[in-house]
Amino acid sequence: MKNILRWCFKNITQKYPGTILILALFLSGFSIFIATGLSYDSRMDNLLPQDLPLIKEFNEVVAKTGGSGPLVVVLEGLDQSRAPGVISQLSQLLKKVNGTQYVDSQIPKEFLNNRQLLMLSRNELNQLESLVEKGIQYARDQLTGFSFEKELFNPKKLQIFSEDYQLFDEINPYHKGKKQRNYYIFVKPKG
Repeated sequence: MKNILRWCFKNITQKYPGTILILALFLSGFSIFIATGLSYDSRMDNLLPQDLPLIKEFNEVVAKTGGSGPLVVVLEGLDQSRAPGVISQLSQLLKKVNGTQYVDSQIPKEFLNNRQLLMLSRNELNQLESLVEKGIQYARDQLTGFSFEKELFNPKKLQIFSEDYQLFDEINPYHKGKKQRNYYIFVKPKG
């Protein structure tokens, strides 16, 4: 192999360096020109014959829903007292439907209980840390009688933060919207 490379270097590369450089630039430009027409489509269903009735129907659903991911069942205006029964009953019915891969109606409550801090962003954790530090300093000041803080501690801020993120509350195990009025069930079909 060394002999072949040595021969190529002596007889081609050393004799025609400018030609090789121009050829390399031309091939690079040609490959870039060809690559501009490439595209990537991650949908695997495009590999199936598009003239089949089932595929046409599937493509219509994808066009209407915007994707081939899980279907979302939205329960609007469901009373919080009735929610557990309705959601579990509907989830069981959806699981029995042929062609259903999984039904997701609850968050992992057992895991998230007492781990609510995992759901906070870094800024929210910094805000919580600041509020707790102020609370601790306020308690120290009350014990010693000396106060170096110009601003009095406001426990309502910490209480509001705690209520907003359910830090000490039992977690509601159902998928809810931001406005807490809608419940969601995610259904993934097989295939």
